Amino acid sequence: TQVRRLGDLVRRGQQLAALGEMAAGVAHEIRNPLNSIRGFVELLQEKTQGEDRRYMQIVVEEVDRINHIVEGLLHFARQQGITLEGMDLAPVLVRAMALVAAAAEKKHVRLKGAWPDAFRVTGNAAKLQQVFLNLVQNALEAVPQGGDISVTASPAQDGSASGWAVRISDNGCGIGEEDMQKLFTPFFTRKEKGTGLGLAICHKILEAHAGRIEVESQIGEGTTFIVWLPEA
Repeated sequence: TQVRRLGDLVRRGQQLAALGEMAAGVAHEIRNPLNSIRGFVELLQEKTQGEDRRYMQIVVEEVDRINHIVEGLLHFARQQGITLEGMDLAPVLVRAMALVAAAAEKKHVRLKGAWPDAFRVTGNAAKLQQVFLNLVQNALEAVPQGGDISVTASPAQDGSASGWAVRISDNGCGIGEEDMQKLFTPFFTRKEKGTGLGLAICHKILEAHAGRIEVESQIGEGTTFIVWLPEA
């Protein structure tokens, strides 16, 4: 089981690396003409009235939506060469929980956190903030009104390497086996307005940290994402 798990992680990393190279090239080629289109439409808007002006505003909004996807592609591709250093991970988790607290309160979701006051990993604080905020937001979207989300951290070995495992758990709808195989594939999403790049970007960031991300889920019971990071 351990060998199969590691093999799956390696294959996933290779697939995402190839997709990252392709994504960077495609994103650069798309972004420049998109910006030109947006600029010319805005110029035309200034000279147009009535229904035609409303149509042009729709064009601008749709261009912005495409740009949002392109920016996601670039974020996905730019996860190599991250500067890593010894850092305290506790403040990163505190901030991730704080950033979703208002949305959780509105949904009557209980947020629970349990980790040491200070524990050190080798990482990049800004990039790890991106990872944990994404995972906690995903959990919030998965749970029903009055649901539960917990974030915990504990020491964990990865072979001979010492590190910390952070678990983000929810009691939401769970993920089917078929979807579990596609979770980290770019553009795979069940969200109506999602781009399907969030988890792929998380995987790339953690790969650059010599870390990993795994998921356990049961339909109707909930999901746990496990992030492992090397100890500083």
